[in-house]
Formats: sequence, C-alpha cells, structure tokens
Amino acid sequence: ADAESMNALFDAMNALALSISMTMPKEQQQALADNIARLAVNAEKIGKPVLETALIDMHRLLRQA
Repeated sequence: ADAESMNALFDAMNALALSISMTMPKEQQQALADNIARLAVNAEKIGKPVLETALIDMHRLLRQA
C-alpha cells in the first residue's frame, strides 16, 4: 500500500480508538491509553517499528483527549 493509504488507515484506527475512549469513564480511558502504551513497548521489543510508531501516536491522542 502507498503512504497515503497507510496514513488513512492509521487515521481511521485513531478515530475509532478515540471514539471508543470517549464513551468510557475517565479511569477506563486512562487504562486504555496505558494498554496501548504497553502494546507499543511490545512492538518495539519484537522489532515492529511501524506498529510501534502507530501505537505511540494512538497513545498520545488518547492522553490528549
């Protein structure tokens, strides 16, 4: 897939995560963001830098919401 398509997929995943998060109480929102951060660490450990970056971006988005 080209970069534009990949970026659209990442944007859609972030929108979905944010939409789900917005339906949760604050403590569950924090738990979701923490879980995404843990998944990013795991992605780094197994050598998946694109996934790691996508998850870090998602984590930042969820923390800023």
